[in-house]
Amino acid sequence: MRKGSGLKNLRALRITPAKQEATEDETLLQRALAGQTLALERLLSPHQPALYALCRNMLGHAEDAEDAVQETYLRAIRALPQFRREANVHSWLFRIAINVCLNGKRTRGKTVPLELAPDRAVAQPSPETATLTQIEIDQALAVLSLRQRTVFLLREQQGWSVPEIAEALHCTHRRINNELYQTRRALAAWILAHRERGEQK
Repeated sequence: MRKGSGLKNLRALRITPAKQEATEDETLLQRALAGQTLALERLLSPHQPALYALCRNMLGHAEDAEDAVQETYLRAIRALPQFRREANVHSWLFRIAINVCLNGKRTRGKTVPLELAPDRAVAQPSPETATLTQIEIDQALAVLSLRQRTVFLLREQQGWSVPEIAEALHCTHRRINNELYQTRRALAAWILAHRERGEQK
């Protein structure tokens, strides 16, 4: 087994982050605050696939993810007048969704192995990506705690910076860096062990 191949195969867990047009969001936000229902729907609905993907990967169940997205939208609508303009709508919604998932998880117990939920921003797989099957990706992510999975998905799936993740999870940059390091080590170790088991068969 070639040393380092587990780390290389972590690329298989990465997804191109979605991007939103801030200027269009700002226009829709102004109209939504003025009471225009259609503008509110147009402001929130484009983010639903990415929100669902995050919630599905965090919680491990489609029904729980759907409930979490709905709760996210309800909280967002109630909090819309207090929305801070320095954040974009996409990041703001994700912070709400993270809190919904983390708080809801405390009442659900252990997560079953995950399916990597679809995201409209998923890119075509690279040669490295093809080295892990979907089932292997599910199993790899399932070895992580909910906290580790959240940090990893925000960094690798959504492309958030360390400061953004730290702000969303209310902790220091150093803690996020440490958690990313430990998470990547855990995933790399799983991939190496999985490959070695396969070679021994």
